[in-house]
Amino acid sequence: MWLENSYSAILNMYLQKYHQLKIHIGRDGKITKTEKEENGNWLSDRNLRKILNQLPSNISSSKNLIIILKQ
Repeated sequence: MWLENSYSAILNMYLQKYHQLKIHIGRDGKITKTEKEENGNWLSDRNLRKILNQLPSNISSSKNLIIILKQ
């Protein structure tokens, strides 16, 4: 729910072009890595990470998280 509310417009734009996205979130709530699936391969996407890290974050965890979003 948090991810959907905070980043829905950006993520919807990416999901229109790519079938899946992976978002790696560190313990501090910062997004450490983003990947997009293209032709069955996962490709790193630094631009998406930079955009998402500019938005306010209210997630904290004692573990690293990986969220996979599918079209």
